[in-house]
Amino acid sequence: MSDSVGVGVAGPEHEPFVFDAWRIGAREYARRTERPWDAAAHKEVTEDVVHTGVIRVATVNGVFAGFIAARPSDGHVYYVYVKKPFRGFGIARKLYEHVNPKREPWTTFSGGFAVNDELRDRYRVRLLS
Repeated sequence: MSDSVGVGVAGPEHEPFVFDAWRIGAREYARRTERPWDAAAHKEVTEDVVHTGVIRVATVNGVFAGFIAARPSDGHVYYVYVKKPFRGFGIARKLYEHVNPKREPWTTFSGGFAVNDELRDRYRVRLLS
């Protein structure tokens, strides 16, 4: 992508989209995997990460393209989202590198599972590191 990609700190204007995209994505994941959906528990986790973690947003030529929700203090990526028109151009990786510049091994959560190196190898789950 030759367009200008920027990464910055999420502001209050980004919160509604972050909450909605994360909620919809998690609900869809639960539906596809036939897992129970606990909206109250999801909201609690989302609010905790949004207010105590790190949320970074990506823009392409000034247009909001996606975000990452992470907690560097415990080495966890909770959610990464890139809008469909911007996928495949390395934006998620750029967001990840912004919250983890040393590129240390981190884990990500998916449907209640902590994905680590052992699980990645066993189930071919691709981590961001």
